[in-house]
Amino acid sequence: DHGVGLGYYYSRFQDTRVSGFLDANDYAQGFEAFYDAALTPAAHLGFDVQVQRPVLDEIDTSVILGARLNLSF
Repeated sequence: DHGVGLGYYYSRFQDTRVSGFLDANDYAQGFEAFYDAALTPAAHLGFDVQVQRPVLDEIDTSVILGARLNLSF
């Protein structure tokens, strides 16, 4: 048994005074992909990658790698 997923988000400030005060973009966006595999009926191993574009131009785009192991008793 396994699972695969993709996700995308786009968030925009309603009030541009906030982004103007912070000297930031008025939006943020990101992407995530994951894969989960059953090693045994009681053990699942998953991996994911996230890419996030911050609202501040001075900050680089983030790439976050993750792994998780779920054990059921």
